[in-house]
Amino acid sequence: MSTILGISCCIFFMYALVVYAIQVIIAVLSFRQLRRSTTEVEPVLQPVKYSVIIPMHNESKSIIRTVRSLLYQSWKPAEIIIVDDGSTDESVNLIKSEINKERDNVIKIIQVSRSGKGDALDIGIHASEFAYICLADADIVASPDAIENMFEHMHANDCIAVSSVVFVHKSVSYRNMLNEYLITSQEIEYLRALLWRPGWAFLNALGIIEGRLGLFEREYLLKIGPCSNIPAAIDYYITLCLHKIKGKRQLGIAPKSIVYTDVPVSVRGLFRQRIRWSVGLGLHYWSNRNMLFNKKYGKIGYFELPVRYITSYLPLFELLLLTTFVLSLFFNNFLLNLLKDLFIFHFSFLMAQIYSVICMGTKFTRGSLRRGLIHYLIFSPLYITWEPLKGMLAIIKLIGKKWLIQDKWQPDR
Repeated sequence: MSTILGISCCIFFMYALVVYAIQVIIAVLSFRQLRRSTTEVEPVLQPVKYSVIIPMHNESKSIIRTVRSLLYQSWKPAEIIIVDDGSTDESVNLIKSEINKERDNVIKIIQVSRSGKGDALDIGIHASEFAYICLADADIVASPDAIENMFEHMHANDCIAVSSVVFVHKSVSYRNMLNEYLITSQEIEYLRALLWRPGWAFLNALGIIEGRLGLFEREYLLKIGPCSNIPAAIDYYITLCLHKIKGKRQLGIAPKSIVYTDVPVSVRGLFRQRIRWSVGLGLHYWSNRNMLFNKKYGKIGYFELPVRYITSYLPLFELLLLTTFVLSLFFNNFLLNLLKDLFIFHFSFLMAQIYSVICMGTKFTRGSLRRGLIHYLIFSPLYITWEPLKGMLAIIKLIGKKWLIQDKWQPDR
């Protein structure tokens, strides 16, 4: 027992020295980039024609809201291609009614038999007619200037792809304290992305272009090849592929491009979503392991991917720390007390992260938070239980594909 605790202490100390230092540096860079985003960017002279592709399966509750938010962008899309992946609800009929209301040919529907999100994306990409493509989920609401801001960022930074910033949709409501815990924890999780992604983008090592809404040059999506065999975390797969073929060009994030998304409000929906994400990420980690410490891929290979690999499984250590903290309350043992001190240190560092990012969120995202600042400051200490919860799910990453048996893409609600 003492050997296990000693090894745990050594591992956590190594983690604290290396990863915490990198996280602080990236957070400073992110803050710098967010401050810059508040200044005016030289605008693109003319609106650019682009396609929006929305893969969909049984999204009758949200698809019209999504289509309208994209249709009424400050830069209106030339076409919105909705690829219906074998929906069995009223989604298609609702879209057809919306087409009749709009009385134009911007919205197009492609109906296919049930084959998965990757195949639906492939069909939409090949059906598009323009040089720029926005890939969007069917349960989002984009701010009116989201796509214009992404184009401006793409133009100013020579990017082949630009990510949006995601927040929880303000209409998401709760029935009890468990629902509120799940929703607020996911909000804080999305907010924490603000602490890292702009900094990684500054280093040209952005780890993910958001699948909720991302802007791409079509030719690079075609170079990636088909996504039909990708079971989950397709946005992460696309991002890694783009890093392999982008050359000296950039992948960026536009902090002023705000997108609101629905989130699971039940334990069942949350676990189903996170299991799918965990398995998908685990498979992509393994299939792209050749990028680690490979000078061909620059900073993403030397820094972002190693940190992502470690922090992806860090919740396992947080679960251990939380367990030893509880044990130290009942047993007097030197190593247990040392781990308890480590837990307190980690908890303090995590709270500093969360409070910083909440303040950043309120300053830089134009009132995009669902609740008031005081709510998050009071609720955020409970987030310490969120990471160990994800730690249990991280174990699933080690298991592999068998967790995806017949688990085709479903709405997570």
